[in-house]
Amino acid sequence: FWRGDATWVAPSDSQGLYLISTTTVSTGDAYATLTSQFTDTYEGYYIQLLGWQPSTAAYLLTQVVTGASTVETGSIYSRASRGVQDDGSEINDYGTSGSLVYINPTTARNDGHGNVEMWFHRPQGVGLYKPQFRWISSYYSNSGDKGSVVYGFFQADTTTELTGIKLYQDTGTINDLQIKVYGYLMTP
Repeated sequence: FWRGDATWVAPSDSQGLYLISTTTVSTGDAYATLTSQFTDTYEGYYIQLLGWQPSTAAYLLTQVVTGASTVETGSIYSRASRGVQDDGSEINDYGTSGSLVYINPTTARNDGHGNVEMWFHRPQGVGLYKPQFRWISSYYSNSGDKGSVVYGFFQADTTTELTGIKLYQDTGTINDLQIKVYGYLMTP
């Protein structure tokens, strides 16, 4: 690329976005747990949840995974999200010391699909830095009479290194969901 001083600099081979995994959830699965996804190889992660469809009206929920496969179910989650539905009604969800996070804090019906883009910053070192996730989600009904968009944030109050996430619903099973996890490097 051309720098501001008109000098050509070749892009670094190490910077960029790298696909780590693609997971397709089978129809009828109650949850998807992604383990061994987050390592010190990357500075952060970009996660796509594509085409989520519940078997019945449901909320999409998440919890973090530590170690080989430990799902953190304790009251460690602080969250805040805000959105709007196509009828103009607002969506607000927030709280501290929760045991889970609502990624889609409005009920999604089984005749539609939802998509989520999530960013996870993996803090380096210790101290006040806690693992933080940010996301934006959209949901639409195939019959056209319900849609929503939500953006949000959550933090896991733990000093244990996060290695993955668990995605599940408050009721029913998953009809459709593809998950793509990317790692990114910003510094060479």
